[in-house]
Parts: sequence; structure tokens; C-alpha cells
Amino acid sequence: ATMARLGFRADELEQRGLLGGDESLPLLERLLTTDEDAVKEVQNLYDARDALRSQQAQMREQTHRQSEQTLREARIAVRNGILLVSHYNQLRADGLGLREAVIQGSLDRLTPILMTSLTTALALIPLALGSEVSGNEIQSPMAQVILGGLVSSTLLNGFVMPIMYLIFGRRAVVAPATPNEKALCHE
Repeated sequence: ATMARLGFRADELEQRGLLGGDESLPLLERLLTTDEDAVKEVQNLYDARDALRSQQAQMREQTHRQSEQTLREARIAVRNGILLVSHYNQLRADGLGLREAVIQGSLDRLTPILMTSLTTALALIPLALGSEVSGNEIQSPMAQVILGGLVSSTLLNGFVMPIMYLIFGRRAVVAPATPNEKALCHE
């Protein structure tokens, strides 16, 4: 009965060489039944192992979701930078000088850049501040890192990109924009 409770069958034990026949069965039964605490301990170890595996699977899932969120944020930052430079090029192709194109283009793209960053940041603030909540041990620091990335990418798009375009945009030869590029810049 004890062996059945542990998941052992006498024929399996005999095949593995753990039982030598009928005379060793009572000995094994007696060994297993005399130490009920050991049986409970083994069962507790199995339960703890299963709980740990479940927790590890949940942590892997959380990390995967956070990695996807980080990639999404990186795509937003890159998209904002590409649209900003594209808008500068569009304004220059329309006849504005370099400095005027950068000023006008930065003002035109300021609202969309701030809106994409702020909506994401506002959604992440409760998660970033909820580090004491059980289950947020991984999510809260990741949200803080993503918020830091959003702030830095917004500052880069707002200040560094225009300066870099002023420095390196003098060398750029700007061709007239195609209708598709014009439509993209006005989104």
C-alpha cells in the first residue's frame, strides 16, 4: 500500500533489481512504512519542485512580455526619429533653408512625439511605482528601465536629433519628396 502511494509497483522494482523476490517485499514495505515522515518529506519535496517549476514558467512569461514591450518602445523611438528627419527633408525639398526646416519640422513633430511617449509612460507609471506589490519583483524594475528609455529617447528626438541634423544636414542633398513621402510626413 505504501509503495502504491509513492507510485511504485512491485514488478517495476523487481525489474530494476530492487526486489529479489517475495522475501524482500515485506522488508521494503517495513522500511517504507516505518518512516512515514520520510514519505511526507519526499512528497513535500516533489510539491516544492512543482511549485518552483510553475514559478519559473511564470517568470519566463513575464520576461518575454517585458522584452516585447522594450522592443515596442525601441520601435517607437526609431520611428519618431525617422519621421522627424523625413519631415526635415520634406521641408527642405519644399524650399525652406536648413535652419528654418529644423525649427519648423521640430515644432510640427513635437506633438506626435510627445503623445506617443506620454501615453506609453502614463501606462507604465503604476507598474513602475508598484514595486512593493507581490509579483512585481521583475516587472517594476523593467518598467522603470522602459520609462527611462522613453524619457531619454524623447529628449534625444527633441534636442539631439535637430542639432545633429543641423550639423550633418548641410552635406545632405535633398531630393523632392514623392507623394508617398509627403503623405507619411503629414500623418
